[in-house]
Amino acid sequence: RKALAKMEDAVIAPLIACFEKPGLQYEAQTVLTQIGAKAVPKLIDTLADDSADVVVLAAKSLSAIGDKSALDPIKEAMAKHKSKEKQYRSIKGAYDELQQKP
Repeated sequence: RKALAKMEDAVIAPLIACFEKPGLQYEAQTVLTQIGAKAVPKLIDTLADDSADVVVLAAKSLSAIGDKSALDPIKEAMAKHKSKEKQYRSIKGAYDELQQKP
């Protein structure tokens, strides 16, 4: 994981693509969180994905990174996926967690 985190820019998009691959999602989320701020713009872009499950992982990653610039985009994602109750609750949880960070 640490070796991947050092490659940062080159691995961000492929890691986000792993959000659609069961079995790789947790590892991808972990490495993106370790990469931190450099991953934020692409993770914010991912919040517009049509897949609520992918959006949940992006929101959770952004929350773990702690970049408050993601609050409004996460809120927009919540509105878009409101009809999918389980995913909506997960996105809202990430939003609430990020909102409470210093």
